[in-house]
Amino acid sequence: MKRFIIIIIVILIPGVVFAAKPCERATVVKVSDGDTVKVVCNGDKLTIRLIGIDTPETHRPNTPVQCYGREASQYLKQRLEGKRIRLKYDVERMDKYGRTLAYVYRGGTFINAEMIKKGYAFAYRRYYHKYKDKFIGYEEKAKRKGRGLWGACKIKCNGSICHTSSYTSEVSRSPKGK
Repeated sequence: MKRFIIIIIVILIPGVVFAAKPCERATVVKVSDGDTVKVVCNGDKLTIRLIGIDTPETHRPNTPVQCYGREASQYLKQRLEGKRIRLKYDVERMDKYGRTLAYVYRGGTFINAEMIKKGYAFAYRRYYHKYKDKFIGYEEKAKRKGRGLWGACKIKCNGSICHTSSYTSEVSRSPKGK
């Protein structure tokens, strides 16, 4: 009986290892918002949450659409929808909502970083990721230059998390650095 179980394990383990191989190239079929996209990879549909960034809310229940959320979503849609992308991973592969966590590249552009540099996203400080310090530096530069949400919205930060006001709130000045 022990031999039978060992043989079954030896046969099944390679299948599990190959099935768990992460997606490296995918096609974006939908941009959900400024930090989440839906992709097809090898026939499988995945929801990808861009690691290390946080964009203003556009779809959270009981939360008004936040300042610059639509712009962030629209920018990501223009850059990625219908396009082939490369995905790279960090230590954590899934978030608590079952989304795949990934760094997204299109051509030679690191999309996660670009979203912060252009002021469409905040650097996400809550969890470790290998680009955390770089992303914070990109955010500080975007803030100094008044790019995107930094020039268009009232922003409140509570510890490591920042949010923009809702669109019903007054905006501080027109956006820069688009």
